[in-house]
Amino acid sequence: MTANRTDNAWTLNGLIRKGMMKRRGRTRILIPTVVSALLASAITISSPATPAWADENDGWCTDRELCIFEHWYAGGGRRDYFNGDLNYTNDTFWYWGGGPGPAPSNAIVNDRASSASNGDSQCKALLHEHADFAGSALLIWYRSGSSGLMVNDLGQYGMNDTISSNSWTDCI
Repeated sequence: MTANRTDNAWTLNGLIRKGMMKRRGRTRILIPTVVSALLASAITISSPATPAWADENDGWCTDRELCIFEHWYAGGGRRDYFNGDLNYTNDTFWYWGGGPGPAPSNAIVNDRASSASNGDSQCKALLHEHADFAGSALLIWYRSGSSGLMVNDLGQYGMNDTISSNSWTDCI
């Protein structure tokens, strides 16, 4: 009986080896096909999702964004930032008009901010007086609850029409 088991095991082992040899040939062709199919489906499935940073600079002040306003109490043009920005010289305000949403403009943000809102719930925003995060900075705490922490008058902090860059700090 031991011999039969050994023979059966050998035969079975031989069949498995032969089968594996054949499967390896198919597997080599099959693996790239399966992998490429999975990648294609992953790309197709994940493409509709929009990362948060893609919503930056669209005129909508949403969660996780710092919003800079041209006038006091969130008036005039607005500019939204998800990431830090080294220099506002090339940034322009968005304006709300008669359309379904904000429209871009040619009004430069640099040294024209009078109010700001931090809509992020985990990071504090820093508004810097000069480009490259230099000069005096105003810290705006992260929001608590459903609305962003609003600074209605940057002039109360000596920062009216002086903001040139922003960064994020103390993220929890």
